[in-house]
Amino acid sequence: MIVKNKVIATSSGRPTFFYKGNCVTISILPTLFHTGNVNESLGNIHFRGDVEIEGEVKAGIRVEAEGNILVEQALNKATMSASGAVITRKNILNSDISAGIHTMLIVELGQMLQTIHHNIEKLSTLLKQLVLSSSFKSSHVSSNNLQPLIHTLVKKKMKHLPSLVKKYAERIQKEEANIKEKDWREVGAELLTLFLTASTHPVSLHTITQLNHKIKQLWS
Repeated sequence: MIVKNKVIATSSGRPTFFYKGNCVTISILPTLFHTGNVNESLGNIHFRGDVEIEGEVKAGIRVEAEGNILVEQALNKATMSASGAVITRKNILNSDISAGIHTMLIVELGQMLQTIHHNIEKLSTLLKQLVLSSSFKSSHVSSNNLQPLIHTLVKKKMKHLPSLVKKYAERIQKEEANIKEKDWREVGAELLTLFLTASTHPVSLHTITQLNHKIKQLWS
């Protein structure tokens, strides 16, 4: 919470900062402390925060963390997967290490959205021109429901846009466990509704402008 322009934590843990454009998200990651070794008798570790292990991580064990992983002893044929860093004080023997997953994923998703954003901007420009034209005013298409016109324009002018949207949505679905912010998923759902479904939900220029604003906030 914020008290007199200061951010005060209401729970224990490690403070983290996530930058998105001009906005900064501050959160507290809890820490799981494990004394001794991690072996088959204990099982795998999955934790929504940092993980610190005082002993070794034995063969066949998988440790997953949304924060950092710190192992004081050796890794032996184990699998480490962290959104942040993976640190070990001793040897790493035949182990699989994946670090910075969240950061790399956000960069990849941002690049996809940047391309989609530019395409929707072009689409918006075309729609504005058509809505203001005399032929549109004499037609039976409502400015509050441009869905049929959108599908026609995409089919004729932007055939590649649906495949871009599909690729983004599939990536979101595949990496759902590694995506912390719901905004990425919400934008994916809106894009699918707009470009890849036969939705009867009314779509106006304002709807498209608002969606493109959300997209730009994510990638910029």
